[in-house]
Amino acid sequence: ESRTNAATIYKLALGPLRLRIVDTPGFGDTDGLEADKRHQQKIVDSVKKLGVVHAIALVIQGRESKMTTPLKYALTEVCGLLPR
Repeated sequence: ESRTNAATIYKLALGPLRLRIVDTPGFGDTDGLEADKRHQQKIVDSVKKLGVVHAIALVIQGRESKMTTPLKYALTEVCGLLPR
């Protein structure tokens, strides 16, 4: 079950560097594909608010030692959100 149900933007200042970090709901929620679709829309809405994205960091379970089907799905969905 996803612990994050809404996208939250955190602002962080490190000297002259200003970061905006978006904490978003994850994929592969136990509530199924409909929950994933809702989470995907929340990610899209958050990115639109930012306007520009310079980097994406994915947090995965440390027990994931290989490309599992849920991990491949999550990566495919995130890549599908990005412009080409």
